[in-house]
Amino acid sequence: LGIKYMRKHLENSSENKDSSYREKPIDGKMNDLNHIIPQKFDVMCGKDRISNRHTGNKRFRLIIEMNCEQYQNATIRNEKTKITCDIISMIRSSGGRFLKMNEKTKRFEDVKDVIIREKVAHALRSAKNPLEKKLRRKIKPTKKKVYSELEDQNFNDVLTDQQSIYLSLIKEREDSIPKNHYLKHSI
Repeated sequence: LGIKYMRKHLENSSENKDSSYREKPIDGKMNDLNHIIPQKFDVMCGKDRISNRHTGNKRFRLIIEMNCEQYQNATIRNEKTKITCDIISMIRSSGGRFLKMNEKTKRFEDVKDVIIREKVAHALRSAKNPLEKKLRRKIKPTKKKVYSELEDQNFNDVLTDQQSIYLSLIKEREDSIPKNHYLKHSI
């Protein structure tokens, strides 16, 4: 049932596009070399800085964040499939496409529907709940440093020296104050 739903849902969403949908950018323009030019709602697949900063990818991450809790709480596979297909439809209905750079031709190409579904589902599975992320930062345990015997010995030597200096300062202070001084002020 899930695969049938996906096929039907994706076929219906792509029927609304004209026949040149997969070959031309949204505004219908091609550059001189017949390249697909990424538009602002396109999702660029890739892990490079350009795709990460692209407006369509930022929008995609927000959509994933908005739907990740619902997806992760879904218990039936068909529910998860529907959420995945709805996200794909949302992006396509706004004129967005899923594009990937072909490393050989250095041109953007449309990504196949099967790969798109895998990528969207993976993004939903691996998305972190923003509230949990904030809590984890606050509760993050600190690691205790384990000191070597030499460091322990150096610390103990410094501590002993400081204690003896402190005691000698107190003794000097007591010696500098006359003994009858305490008697006068205590009465």
